[in-house]
Amino acid sequence: ASLITTEDPQYKGLIYNKADGEFDHCCRSDEPEAKSPKSPRVPDYYTSEFDNGIKIIGTKYSELPKVFLQLKIKGGSYLEDKKTLGLSSITAGLMNESTKNYSTEEMEKALSKLGSEISFSSNGNSTIVFISSLTKNLDETLVLLEEKLLNPAFNDDDLKRVKKQSIEGLNSQKKSAQYLAQIKYNSVLYGETPIGIEATEKTIKKIKMKNIQSFYSENYSPSVSSITIVGDISEEEILPKLSFLNKWKSKNVEIPTNFSFPSDKETQIYLVDKPGATQSVILMGHKSNKYDVDGVYFKSKIMNYSLGGGASARLFLNLREDKGYTYGVYSFFNGDKEKGSFTLFSSVKTSATDSAMVEILSEIENYTTNGITSEELRSTKSSMLNSDALKYESPMQKISFLNRILEYDLDKTYIKKQSNILNSITKDEVDQLAESLINKDKLQIVIVGNSYLIKKKLENLTSKNGKKYNYKITVIK
Repeated sequence: ASLITTEDPQYKGLIYNKADGEFDHCCRSDEPEAKSPKSPRVPDYYTSEFDNGIKIIGTKYSELPKVFLQLKIKGGSYLEDKKTLGLSSITAGLMNESTKNYSTEEMEKALSKLGSEISFSSNGNSTIVFISSLTKNLDETLVLLEEKLLNPAFNDDDLKRVKKQSIEGLNSQKKSAQYLAQIKYNSVLYGETPIGIEATEKTIKKIKMKNIQSFYSENYSPSVSSITIVGDISEEEILPKLSFLNKWKSKNVEIPTNFSFPSDKETQIYLVDKPGATQSVILMGHKSNKYDVDGVYFKSKIMNYSLGGGASARLFLNLREDKGYTYGVYSFFNGDKEKGSFTLFSSVKTSATDSAMVEILSEIENYTTNGITSEELRSTKSSMLNSDALKYESPMQKISFLNRILEYDLDKTYIKKQSNILNSITKDEVDQLAESLINKDKLQIVIVGNSYLIKKKLENLTSKNGKKYNYKITVIK
C-alpha cells in the first residue's frame, strides 16, 4: 500500500481517513441547538458500459460550465511484486510525462491553454486519472486524454526524473511523525500484504523501464476500469465523445483479494523513536468489519460518533477542551472490500503523552462498559442527519457518491435506508455495538515521539483506578 503517489494537489499531505465530524471553531463545547434535519438531495444518475468492459456512471451538474471525469483503473499496488514496490506509483508518474506525440512541456502547455487538467496518480488498490475541463473545451481535452492514456512514450529520462522525485518525496515523508506512525500501524495490522508493506528507496531504485511497460500493458485494462462523470453535459452528449475508449484493448487482470492478515495481539505499544520531537503522534486500534452500507459497519460509524467523531465527542472534549493536551483527537471506523479497522488518532504534547494515553484508555473503557447517554444519541442522530444533507453538493462529493454506487453495486435508495437506520437505532443497540466492536484488550498502539522522554512514563502507565497497565513496549529506532 504505497504512500508514494503522484498527488492530486487537492489531496496533498492527506494521510489519515477520519470520521465525519463538525469542526466548529468557536464555542466548541457549547453544542448548537439542533435543527430539524434536511433530507439529502441525492443526484440522479445514468449508467452505461462499453463493449470492452469499461463501466460508466454520471450525473448532469450545471452550476459550473465544467465537466469533471474520474477514470479508475483497479489494481494499483495490489499488483506489485515485493521487489519493486512503488511500481504502480512510478507508472502513474510516467503517465503524467511525455507521450509518443507530445513532450511533457508540450502537453502541459496544451492543457494550460485549454484551462484543463489531466493527472494520473496511484492510490492504494487503483490508479486514478482525474480530468477537468471547461465544457466548451471538452472535445480538445479528451483528444489529449486519448493521447496520454493510449500513447505513453515511456521515456528513459522521464523515468529517471520520476524515480528521483519519488525517492525525494519518500525521504521527505520520513521526517513526518504522522507518516512514520501510519506505515508502522499498517504493518502491525496488515502484515506482509500489499496493504501492510511500503515502497522504499531500495525497491524504487530496482524499477526498470521493462517493469513499467509490463505493468502498463498487463494491468491498464478497460476490463477493470470505470469512469465517473459529473458536469455540465448530458449522457447523450458525453458518451459519443468517450467512444475513443473502445480502442483500448481489454485484458484479463487478476487482482488479489481475501488477504490473510495477522491476528490482533494483546494490547501493546510500538514506540517509534523520533529524537527531538516536541509532539507524540498516537495511532491506535485494531481490525474490524469491512465496508457495508446498512449493516454492522454502517452502524459502527453511528456508535463511534459520540466517542471520537468530532468536536463535540467525548475524546475531543476531554483531551482538547478540558486538558489542553492536543489540538484534536478522533476515532473512526474505516473499511472497504478487503479490510476494516477501528482507529484512534491524536498528536499530543510530549510532556502529556502518558497522561493523554490514560485519558484515552479511560474514555474507551467507559464508553465500552457504560455506553452512550440518551442525550448523546439524540445529538448523534441530529448531527449525522444534518451532515448527510450536505454530502452530495459539490462535484467531488458527487463523484465520491457515484463511485460508491458503482464499486458496491448499489442503488441510491441506500441513502434512505441509512437515514431510517440512523433514526431508529436505540441506545441498547449502540451500547452493544460499543461493547462488541471496540476491543480494549487488542489495541495495537503506535506512538511516534521522543523515546528518551516518554518511554519510562509509558512503562509506568497506570489507570485512573490505580491499576498498572503493564503493556509490552517495543522500541523502534
